[in-house]
Amino acid sequence: MPQTKVKEFIFATVVSLISLISACLLVEGYFVLKNWNRSVALGTQFDSNLGWVNIPDYSFSADNRTYTTNKFGLRSQSLNPAADHILILGDSVAYGAGVNDQETLSFYLSEKFPNVQVLNLAVSGYGIGQYYLALKNFIDKTRPKLIITMIYTGNDFADTRKDNLFGISKPLFETQNGKLVNLNPSISRLSCQNIISRSWINSLIPTIKLQNYLCSSQELNFSNAKLTINKLFQQIHRVGKDKNADTIFALSPSLIGSQWLNCYWQGKPENCQSFDSGFHQNYRDFKELLEETKLPFLDLNNSFVLKAKGSEKELSTLYNQNGKDFHHYSPKGNKLVAEVLKSFIDKDLNNLVSKRKVNFLSAEAIKNKKNAFDHIKRGNFQKSLELIEKLIEQNPKRSELYFLLGISYQGLIKYPEALKAFRKTIELDPLNFESHNLIGLTHYKTGKSPEAIVSFKNALKIMPDFADTHFNLALALNSVGKGYSALTHMRISKELYNRKKNGLMAGLAEKEIASYINKYKINSTSLEEKDISARLSNLAQIKKLEGLLVHYPKDLDRKYELAQKYLDTNQTELAQSELKSILKDYPTGAVMWNDLGFLHMKSNRFEEASEKLKKALEINPEFANAHFNLATIMEKSGEKEKAVHHFKKALEFFRRFNNEKFTQLSEEAINRLSKSNNSIKKREPLIK
Repeated sequence: MPQTKVKEFIFATVVSLISLISACLLVEGYFVLKNWNRSVALGTQFDSNLGWVNIPDYSFSADNRTYTTNKFGLRSQSLNPAADHILILGDSVAYGAGVNDQETLSFYLSEKFPNVQVLNLAVSGYGIGQYYLALKNFIDKTRPKLIITMIYTGNDFADTRKDNLFGISKPLFETQNGKLVNLNPSISRLSCQNIISRSWINSLIPTIKLQNYLCSSQELNFSNAKLTINKLFQQIHRVGKDKNADTIFALSPSLIGSQWLNCYWQGKPENCQSFDSGFHQNYRDFKELLEETKLPFLDLNNSFVLKAKGSEKELSTLYNQNGKDFHHYSPKGNKLVAEVLKSFIDKDLNNLVSKRKVNFLSAEAIKNKKNAFDHIKRGNFQKSLELIEKLIEQNPKRSELYFLLGISYQGLIKYPEALKAFRKTIELDPLNFESHNLIGLTHYKTGKSPEAIVSFKNALKIMPDFADTHFNLALALNSVGKGYSALTHMRISKELYNRKKNGLMAGLAEKEIASYINKYKINSTSLEEKDISARLSNLAQIKKLEGLLVHYPKDLDRKYELAQKYLDTNQTELAQSELKSILKDYPTGAVMWNDLGFLHMKSNRFEEASEKLKKALEINPEFANAHFNLATIMEKSGEKEKAVHHFKKALEFFRRFNNEKFTQLSEEAINRLSKSNNSIKKREPLIK
């Protein structure tokens, strides 16, 4: 090729490349400029502190819905600085995506609280870190009485642990050395993520997610994210507390999460498989986080399932487009949330807050109380009694003073007075397990072992891992000849004393154990150490659940969990009580009716058991467990044809759900009954 043509070719190639690059740059520039104001959601704009905010004084329509904000960007009426305020934090769920201005949660709440202005600070796409920042930025403009933080359990965890949403930069908090640190305190509009997310190439191949390759994005690991969210909850509460405002965290479920729970309680495993159980697990994770913080929260999942009364269709009506949008509430859903919040605020919140309030003793009273306690330790019970009686005159509502009064009377061998003081302690502080224990000890010392046993058991309901009570209960049980139970509790006390490195009491417990084994001729290996550990683990979980239900007595999820733990520890009366309590509020709970029937069956109350199991099958005719249990009762009652019928039903459904163990048990029962009953000759052959 001639030299001139080579030069021409090179020149043409270079020009073409420059033209191509220039064209790409022009297209990229056009797209960046075109998408310059693109944000996470319609009606939002860039903000260097929060990533994005609602556009102030703005109104727009989408899908025939109207969205309007005031001059502060709140989806509320104009701020009245002279009014008291309820502040709502959250993302698109609290904002009201998919509903008109007069159909949002904040609108319905304002109708419930006409004397308070409700301000909606929620912004679509926000995570919990942004809730916190939005509150900090705005709270000084208000007179807050209550802060409602709507936690959307479907994605708030994921949104909070990342430094961007859909490629748009946002704040990211992390816990470092016990403190919250904002890793993105100042966000640039020209950040790598903000530019790339608006680019032409990124829009051509969105699945590549160029920002992940070109930009240094950050995401917290699961453990750090949990710790950080816990801290954020506490900080939101603290910001409110500094302004003398109460705080509620409302756990908002996805429709799928509510459907899964509803399905589970109906005993319909084949339907439950169609719902992603991960949504319910997300919900449980948030619930456990809030339980750890001991901050007031509202379980909306519980409220939704109760409202639906077992109907999946009714649940769907609480969400947009009859459940097609399973994240956001319909007007009906928002109205229900407002009603539940109103009830919670009026009834439960005051109780929760009052339970955390303490009337402090004066400096002099604290000194006298310490002196009284020192006298008790030295055995000077008369002197401690005189001091405590004077303290009670000045502070008649202090439960711990009556407790010390009871100990003083007990030391003076004045048992009736001691009992009276301990009962007064319990009246003022129902969770004072030590008073129950000392009432039991007083009864035991005066020869009233049956009364002592009742009191010791009451103490263990409150504090299942209290070693002294297990020790004392074992002594009382031994005195009435209940050797195996006495041995059980003495072994538990020994294990607990060993854990606390109390060698003296562990040694005494060991001697008692040896005497019980010898006295009652009990096989010493009948209660293995691993059984003790498992029991203690169950008791600790029971203690936790019972403590939670003191604050949230209508939490059906936790009540059912507690009933299961009672079953695991053979506390059948308590299990029955919890199940009956649940069924009062949720009569369509097929699982609860089945469990109640099972308990009656175990105690040979077949008529009552049949009644409960039939109730479960009325609600869900395909409930395999209920068929199996009812068949077992029919077999024991001699009604073999009915037994075969229900075993066949159980077999059909166990096969459908791939339950190999109970499929085999059902087959064996049918074969057994068919061989033993000549009247059942033309039975259908089992399909293997």
